[in-house]
Amino acid sequence: MKQSVLIIENDPDAMELLSQLFDREEFTVYTADDGPQGFALARAHIPDVIVCDLMMDRMDGFHVLQAVRAQAELARTIIVVVSAKSYKPDIARATELGADAYLVKPITPDELLAAVHRGRRARMARKLSVKFWGTRGSIAAPGPATTVYGGNTSCVEVRAGEDILIFDSGTGIRELGLALMKEFHNRPLTVHLFISHTHWDHIQGFPFFMPAYTPGTTIQLYGAPGPGRSLEKLLAGQMNPDYFPVALGDLAAKIQMHEFQGTSFQIGNTTVAATYLNHPGMTLGYRVTTGGKTIV
Repeated sequence: MKQSVLIIENDPDAMELLSQLFDREEFTVYTADDGPQGFALARAHIPDVIVCDLMMDRMDGFHVLQAVRAQAELARTIIVVVSAKSYKPDIARATELGADAYLVKPITPDELLAAVHRGRRARMARKLSVKFWGTRGSIAAPGPATTVYGGNTSCVEVRAGEDILIFDSGTGIRELGLALMKEFHNRPLTVHLFISHTHWDHIQGFPFFMPAYTPGTTIQLYGAPGPGRSLEKLLAGQMNPDYFPVALGDLAAKIQMHEFQGTSFQIGNTTVAATYLNHPGMTLGYRVTTGGKTIV
C-alpha cells in the first residue's frame, strides 16, 4: 500500500524540496503552509508521516504536535519536526509532545528519510499494550453496579507492534470495533481474533463488530473446533437466520479460519501459543510472546 506524508511548512522553497523528495520515494504528498490547515489535513487524510516546522503563523508546530497526538486515529502517524531552532528546551518539548524525531535545518534528504524509518521501527518495537473492552462472564450487565470493570462480556485487545490481536468477541468487541473504524478511517485493516471457546458470552459480540462489515478488512480467526463441528460452523450458528439477520458468509470482510492443531501461531514477530484448559467444552488459553515480553 502506498505511504502518505503531510508536510506542514511555511517556507515555499523548503516545501518544494520536501515535496519532491517524498514524491521520488513514491509517497502520496499533502501540503499545508500553516498549522490550522495542516491539522485539518491530518484529520482528513490520516497520513503515515507528518513533517512539521515549528515557526509558523496562527498555530506553531508545538500546538500542531499537541493537537495531532490528542487524536486517537493519528496515534500511528510518525511525526518528524524539522526546524532551524536548535535549543535543547525546544527539542525536549517537541519530544514530550510526541515527536518521533527532531532534525535541525539544514538537513539532507538521507537524514530525513532515515529519521522516518527510525521512527517507524522504534514505534513498532516499543509498542506492546493491553486494553480490556469486556471482563464479565455469562451476560452483559451495564449499569452503576459494574462501573469499575465495565458491564461488557469478554474481549481483550493486545497491540504487538503494528499487529492487532483480539482475544474473545463478547459484547466488548462492539466498542472496540467502533474505535478501530475511527482509528483506521477507511484504510485497510487486519485483525487477529482468538476465540478461547464458543460459549455465548465469548462470541455474542462478533455480529456487532463493525469492521467485519467493511470491505478491505481482513479477520484472521483462530480457535479450537468442537466435537464433530468446525470452528466456522460453531461461529456461524449464532448468525443462523433464525437468530440473526446477517449470515457469517454475507459479511464484507475477508475471514480466514485457523483451527488449533497443537502448534503455535506466528504473527509477524509475535508468537501465540495455546493450551487446552479445564473448562466445559473445547477451551483454549493463550500466551503471547514478543520482544522478550510475555502476556497470558
